[in-house]
Amino acid sequence: MRYFSKITGLVATLAFAAMCAGLALADGSSALKDALVATMKLTTYHMTMTSPQGVVEADIVNPGRMHVKMKDGEMIVVDKTMYMKQAGVWTKYPGVDVMQTQTDPLKAFAAKAADYQVDDLGMKLVDGATLHAYRTTNLKKKYLAMMYIDGSGRIVRMETGTMVMVMSKFGEAVTIVAPM
Repeated sequence: MRYFSKITGLVATLAFAAMCAGLALADGSSALKDALVATMKLTTYHMTMTSPQGVVEADIVNPGRMHVKMKDGEMIVVDKTMYMKQAGVWTKYPGVDVMQTQTDPLKAFAAKAADYQVDDLGMKLVDGATLHAYRTTNLKKKYLAMMYIDGSGRIVRMETGTMVMVMSKFGEAVTIVAPM
């Protein structure tokens, strides 16, 4: 069960990423909304999530494929089947739609747009790259998230609390197949 909590954390992170991007609706920021749309249209990308719990690496192939590596194991999703590797053994979980969390975040979070404020912070130098920075504030829960957009209009970095998610390798060839 402990392994599932880490997978759940990853899925929650993916959903959070979509939610943060959807927050652009709060102030009509077309640049942030456009970045969400552009990011959702990507065929492939890599994601590195760093938090106090460790580092998670994931390759995403849309629609419906994901390969995740973390300290305690590995997960592969092929459409609606999830495969988990723990202690060197793969287990198949048919009918688990992990990728469902990424469906239409614009629609899913439009209803909550009034709960957020989005501030355009302009261009910032982050890890050697010049990125357009936005701060999103949840007005009800009082938490902040930072989002960064590259020159191609893609979301490339998200930060909230002690978690940093970096997206890269856009459009690079990635093959994800079922391990069993």
